[in-house]
Amino acid sequence: MSLDVSKPSDTGDVVSSLAGYERETRVAVNSLEDAIAALGAISVQTTLVLSVGTTSIDITTDLSAVPIEVVNITGDGASDLVSLTGGSKGQIKVFILGDTDIAFDNSSTKANGTFFLNQPEVATSFGNAENDIIAMVNVGGDGDTVSGYWQELYRNTSAR
Repeated sequence: MSLDVSKPSDTGDVVSSLAGYERETRVAVNSLEDAIAALGAISVQTTLVLSVGTTSIDITTDLSAVPIEVVNITGDGASDLVSLTGGSKGQIKVFILGDTDIAFDNSSTKANGTFFLNQPEVATSFGNAENDIIAMVNVGGDGDTVSGYWQELYRNTSAR
């Protein structure tokens, strides 16, 4: 439904017609609120504790499929993450490292949910410092059988 922006006019409409315009506006606002509610959550914040030696995270079991997710991540021991599977193109994950047990491994392969980080050396990692932050976007995933890869958007190290 679109509203007629020329109504009420400054000269041609009488006061008695204003109630009709008010009802029309309320219907449009209610429709908009219903559409927004149908979208569901746009972003969430998640706490994730990894078991020692974890190498992969799966969105369908460990995280959420919302467009933007902030993940407070810690580990029970050292975990070098090589992939994040189940991603959909355009999804953004922001990881806040809560301890020194988590690292994201840089890969030269752009498939299977691997991490393509903004650093020159392949087979190096980012992380292992409490309060480090890294944000990544999924490229090419379909949320089902194709995981695409995760391209780094930005990072913020806790070093001062």
